[in-house]
Amino acid sequence: NILEFIKLALFVRINVWALLKLDQVKLSLGAISTDIFKKILNKKKVIFDERLMDVPFLKNLKPRELGLFNQMIYKRTYKKGEMIFKKDYPNVVLYILMKGVVEILLNKDNSTVIAELQPYSFFGELGMYIDTKRSASVISKTDAELYAVSKDEFKHFVDTFPKIGVKILYTLGQNMSRDIIRSNERLKDYELKLNKKISNHDNIEI
Repeated sequence: NILEFIKLALFVRINVWALLKLDQVKLSLGAISTDIFKKILNKKKVIFDERLMDVPFLKNLKPRELGLFNQMIYKRTYKKGEMIFKKDYPNVVLYILMKGVVEILLNKDNSTVIAELQPYSFFGELGMYIDTKRSASVISKTDAELYAVSKDEFKHFVDTFPKIGVKILYTLGQNMSRDIIRSNERLKDYELKLNKKISNHDNIEI
């Protein structure tokens, strides 16, 4: 009986030890799995440039939506005086100016500056809607950092994330509409000034 009792005690002790070790192994595996899982999450975690929140057509996006948009951005840098693109080039890239100043040039000889753009401005958005050529040239007035979004990447983004795509397209459309209104107002002012000059010239001849 005593021998059987000793055998039973040893059996219980061995199994308890085994169970404890098994629990330790499970805990270790659990810790490793959690650690790996965290690493996977970190790899998938969307990291975005917070400066994009100051870009007018992206202000309505939530942080995660902005982060997803950030995944299709390519960074490009230009030296002072470097041409970004010329008039009549295919309009297939949207640019966001992050640092520096760029000039919009109307003539092919780059002699007429029609605008200067500051950080968080953007240009080339019309090409995201229709197939068209560049209506002007753009040159960097200073060293500049730009974010570029290709038309093909953007189309794929809209197909993959239609709700976010609609938000962006709607806001871009609003901005273009405001630009058209401002352009029409400038044309009206120019027409009035031109008519006034013609009128004054006629009066002098009379």
